[in-house]
Amino acid sequence: MKNICWIFFVIIIILIFLAYFPIFRGFFQHDEWIAFGQYLPAGKNLFSFFRPTVAHYVPLQQLLFYLYVSVFKLDFFWYALSSILLHLFVVYLTIVFFSLLFKKRILALFAGLYFALEASGHQATSWIAADINTHGATIFGLLAVIVGYKYHRIWLSIFLLIISLLFKEITVAFFVIIPLMVLIFNKERFINNRIKYLQFPLVGFIYFIFRLVMTFFPRADVGSQIVVETQSISEIFVNAVTFPVKIFTQSLIPTGFLLNIAKILTKMLPVDITGLFGTTNFDNFVEQVSLQTINWTVFILGILLMIYVIKKSRDKTAKNIIVFGWIFVILNSFIYVLSPGRSGSIPVVDSRNIYLPSLGAALFIVTAIYTLVREKIIVTILVLIPVLVLNIFWLEKELKILGDRGTERKNILYEIKSNYPVLPPKVVFYMVSDSSYYGLPEADRIFPFETNFGRTLMVWYLPTENLPKGFFSQIDFLHGLTDEGYRYFENRGFGYFRNLDSLLMAINENKLGKESIIAYQYDSVSKTLTDITSQVREKIE
Repeated sequence: MKNICWIFFVIIIILIFLAYFPIFRGFFQHDEWIAFGQYLPAGKNLFSFFRPTVAHYVPLQQLLFYLYVSVFKLDFFWYALSSILLHLFVVYLTIVFFSLLFKKRILALFAGLYFALEASGHQATSWIAADINTHGATIFGLLAVIVGYKYHRIWLSIFLLIISLLFKEITVAFFVIIPLMVLIFNKERFINNRIKYLQFPLVGFIYFIFRLVMTFFPRADVGSQIVVETQSISEIFVNAVTFPVKIFTQSLIPTGFLLNIAKILTKMLPVDITGLFGTTNFDNFVEQVSLQTINWTVFILGILLMIYVIKKSRDKTAKNIIVFGWIFVILNSFIYVLSPGRSGSIPVVDSRNIYLPSLGAALFIVTAIYTLVREKIIVTILVLIPVLVLNIFWLEKELKILGDRGTERKNILYEIKSNYPVLPPKVVFYMVSDSSYYGLPEADRIFPFETNFGRTLMVWYLPTENLPKGFFSQIDFLHGLTDEGYRYFENRGFGYFRNLDSLLMAINENKLGKESIIAYQYDSVSKTLTDITSQVREKIE
C-alpha cells in the first residue's frame, strides 16, 4: 500500500507539471514591474525591508523577491519554474497535513490532488508576483500545523507561524486553527495540555497589537493604506459576512464555471431587470445578484451536507474532518476583508486569495463524497474524477488566457528592444494604440499592459541601460495606467507619451532633438507592432 501511495504521489507531480505547463507561455503581469523598478537598481538596503509599514508587513516576501530579481533579472522562465516547484512543495506538505487526519492515506492523496489542481486559486501559482508571498506563507503555515499537531512542539510551531506571517499575513487564523485542530481530533490531549495550546491565541493577540501599533508609524510609502481608508465600516461588515460564503463556493466550484452559470440564469430573467446582454448593467447584475445567489445557495447546501454527514456517518473521523474543513475555510476567509486598496462590495474574490482556504475545501469535498457513497473508496475516487476534470478544464482555460496575454506582451517588448537595443541619452517613447483595455474609456487607448507602458519600458531597459534609480523612486512619474510625462535625472532623460500634442510640448520645453524619439503603433486586432519612428520624426521637423 505504501508503494502504491508513492506511485500515486509521482502521478500527482506529473499532473501538476502538465496542468501548469502553460504558464511558461505567460509573462510578467502587474505588480512585478513595480517591484522590478525598486529592486533591479544596485545598492538596495536589505534592512529597509523590515521597517514598519501601515499596510502589508511582509519583509520576508520582499527580501526573497529581491534575491529572485538579483539572480533571475527579467528572465520569466526561472520565475515560472520556481513557482511550479513551490506549488509542488505546498502540495507535498498538504498531503502530509491531510495524512494526519484521514485514516486512509489514499483519501489524503486525493484531497491533496484536488487542492493541487483546484482551478479557482490558480493565481497563487500563475502570477509570479503573488506566488512568493502566498506560497511562502502557506509553506511555513503548514509546517507550523504539522510541527504543532504531530510533534507537539508548541514554540517551534509558533515560530514557524510568525515566519509565515512575514511572507503574507494570510495565516493569522492559524493561531486559532492549530489548537482547534487538536481539540477536534484529540480532545484528551488538548485538555491535558490546554495551557500550552492557549499560547497560540495569546501570541496571536500580541501579534495583532504589534500590527496595530504599526498603523501609527510614519508612512514610508505614500501609497500605503489601511482598509478603513478605502472602505466604509458598513462595506467592511458586508464583506466580512459574505467573504466566507464566496470563498467557500469558489473553492468548491471553479469561478469561471460559476460565472457562466450566473450568466445563463441572468439571461432567463426579464431584460428590464437585468439590462441588455453585453451591457455594463447586465454584467453588474450577473456578479452582484445572480452570482451571489449561487454563492449563498451552495454555502447553505454545504452546511446542510455537513449536518447530514454528522448525523449519518458511522466514522467519527469523517465527522471531525468535514467540520474542521468547513471551519478552516471560514476562518481563513476573514483576513482578506482587511486587505486595503479596494472599495465597495467585492463580488468575485481574487483568485490568489482562494489558495489557502481551498485546503479546507479539499477536506470538505472528499469527506462529503466519501460519506455519501457509504465510505467506499473506489466509488469515492470515481465520483471525484469528474470534479477533478472540471477543475482541470477551467484551470487550462484560465492559463491559456494568461499565456496568450503573456505572449502578446512579450512579443511587443522583445521587438522594441530588438530594433532599439541602445537608447538615446534623452529618449522619448511615443506609443499609439487603437484600443483601450481594462475598462478604460474609449479615448484612453493604451498598449495591452496592466501597468503604465512607459514605466514598463523603463524597467525592460533597466538591466542594459543602467537608468538612474531616481526614475523609479518618483511615485508620481508614469505611475498611473494612463500617465504621460518626461523627466531628466542624472544626465539621462526618459519620456512616454500617447498624445501627439503632449509629445510636441515636451520636446519644445526640454529642447529635445528628433533623434530622441522612438515611436510605435499597435494594432489590437492583428496584434502587430508597426515602427512609425521615421514618420513621427518627420512631423517634428
